[in-house]
Amino acid sequence: MKLIIDIDEDVRIAISRMGLLRIPDEMQKKVDKAIQRGTPLPKGHGRILDEKDILDTKNNDSGWYDLVDMPEYIAGVKAIIEADKEV
Repeated sequence: MKLIIDIDEDVRIAISRMGLLRIPDEMQKKVDKAIQRGTPLPKGHGRILDEKDILDTKNNDSGWYDLVDMPEYIAGVKAIIEADKEV
């Protein structure tokens, strides 16, 4: 299962440097709370993209991609989370 959680940057850095079991109890409680409040991604979800990466891009003189070209462009946008192949 993939889970999206929201944690403070200082907690993320502490975990990456010290490991989850070595961070202070206060930070462990924050991680526990973040996991409890996390949003599970459904099985078989598509690629998760940053909307800004799509909307900020301009292609033609009008400033926007033609709808016909949009699927090809979106396929080239880097995913934040790749699609889940499980169905």
